Amino acid sequence: MIDWGDVHIGDPAVDLAIAWGLFDPDGRKVFLAAYGQVDSQTLAAARFRATQHALVIALYAKEIADADLLREQQLALRNIELA
Repeated sequence: MIDWGDVHIGDPAVDLAIAWGLFDPDGRKVFLAAYGQVDSQTLAAARFRATQHALVIALYAKEIADADLLREQQLALRNIELA
């Protein structure tokens, strides 16, 4: 799946956040190997953005009582924590 919504000339951390929010550590290694070289500052920014996104969506999911969405965001947060 390709989400073109955030693709632009700018901080690559915006696009790389998916590596933490979607993939477990093994999947993240494969993703980043295919992506190519990324400096540590960009990786840290991507991880931060993924964390912020997952927390905001988890709060929203709780507010609207969407158990499936909340579960997915909790999984994303676990993947981020395992980094």
